[in-house]
Amino acid sequence: MVLCSVPSALRQQIRVQPSTCGVLLSISVRSLCLCSALAEASQRDVETEEEKSIIIICCIFPSLDWSLVSNHIRRRRSPNYYVAYKSPFCPLWLIVVTLAATVTADTNQQIDTLVADVAVLKRDLGAAKVEIGETKKILQSLKLDFGRTFAKQLTNRPECAAITVEWTKLANGKKYHFSTERLNWKQAKEFCKRNSMHLASPKTQQELTPLYQRAKGLYEKNIDWWVSASDVGGKAGEFKWHDGQILPKDSTLWNKERNQPDDFGAGKETCAHIAPYYKDKLMDSVCFTGSSHFICELPVYC
Repeated sequence: MVLCSVPSALRQQIRVQPSTCGVLLSISVRSLCLCSALAEASQRDVETEEEKSIIIICCIFPSLDWSLVSNHIRRRRSPNYYVAYKSPFCPLWLIVVTLAATVTADTNQQIDTLVADVAVLKRDLGAAKVEIGETKKILQSLKLDFGRTFAKQLTNRPECAAITVEWTKLANGKKYHFSTERLNWKQAKEFCKRNSMHLASPKTQQELTPLYQRAKGLYEKNIDWWVSASDVGGKAGEFKWHDGQILPKDSTLWNKERNQPDDFGAGKETCAHIAPYYKDKLMDSVCFTGSSHFICELPVYC
């Protein structure tokens, strides 16, 4: 068993009597038992350096037995026997195994400590996430309260109180006045302004569609509804909303099935309108020669 660990080239030169093999086997078993005891002891909490020294010495002692066997064989002076264990190979092998067991036990203990630390960190992280979630809820609640208070203060502004016409709130969240009067674009713009509003500015399809649906269900279905976009006072075909934001001619808000816009140019000023008899897209027409219904939009703070 022990001889198997000797290199094959050296093993061919080794001849040992059976009685010597028995001694070697006995020492090997005792060495392995002591090393096993070291591994088991290392897994316990060794509190003092003295205890560690005792454990290591107990596992080094078997190497002294190998030296005794070597001396016993050497005293026989027999030319037929080659003393394999005269080499320090076996004692060193035991020391290496002993140290490996010690290092393995220490490493396992360090790993266990790290695993425990990671578990603590995970628990702390979970608690921190819960606290962050609660903080977010509190902030959201404060934000809503502030929004309500701020909106209430804004609605008390004089310009909001001056709006006496009927208005309705649509699905897009904005408030509008759908006028029953028929005016040209400039007159409609002035009407909205006098009543602390402005002509509607549906800048997205989500804002335009509710206006179209509402207008389609009101009054005469073949009458257009003015909105704020126009090229009045600017370059022909360069449409702008009431706040100066440009409405491009290639915008998907225009009714492309009817090649809109198509009335601008040649000294004409054209304005955008909604045509309930077509679809929820914008059309353009001359601003001042015709009259239509119109849609006023309330300020967001009213």
